[in-house]
Amino acid sequence: TQSRGGWLSLLIALLVMGLVLIKNKVLKPKHFIIFVILLALAFSFIYWNNREVSERAHSLSAPISGSQNLEASFSDRFKIWQGAIGMIKDRPLLGVGIGDFDAGFYRFRPEGYNMRAVYAHNDYLHMAAEMGVFAPILMLLIFSAIILRGIKQGSHPLVLGSAIGILSLSLHGLVDFNFHIPANMLLFTVCAAYVMRPRRKG
Repeated sequence: TQSRGGWLSLLIALLVMGLVLIKNKVLKPKHFIIFVILLALAFSFIYWNNREVSERAHSLSAPISGSQNLEASFSDRFKIWQGAIGMIKDRPLLGVGIGDFDAGFYRFRPEGYNMRAVYAHNDYLHMAAEMGVFAPILMLLIFSAIILRGIKQGSHPLVLGSAIGILSLSLHGLVDFNFHIPANMLLFTVCAAYVMRPRRKG
């Protein structure tokens, strides 16, 4: 999908998984280093041979460097986040109501932004705006409990993989609306159920 947020969240999740595998002595450090080098080479090959990918990757440096020439997807996100924060400040405890982000946003729409905002492009800000500041805190606690349980059972490949998948989704949720996409929510539910299901001893 050319999603830069997806690229970054997946990369971070894979690095965490590699560290867990090293800690559990499933993977040797030298093998992990080889994997990282191969991953870097693969990305470099794609970067230099695919103009769309190289342009999307290059655009990541704009917000990091503080450039004023931000791509529309970056500048629009910042404006929507600004409006979402205004909504949260206005109704911090109860929010504007589930499913009413779009209806509540127009009152806090930043100057110069004249488009609808159905989603906040940040699941945590979106949830806080609709249900109050305690909702994303509960959401993060649930994510943390599932991910930590999966990491503790790191010797079980499917459990660890499911937990790392949830980590990737939760990181991507910082810049997108993953948990408002039914397919992603279904994937999250299946992974969470697999990690949290009771294990037989022995």
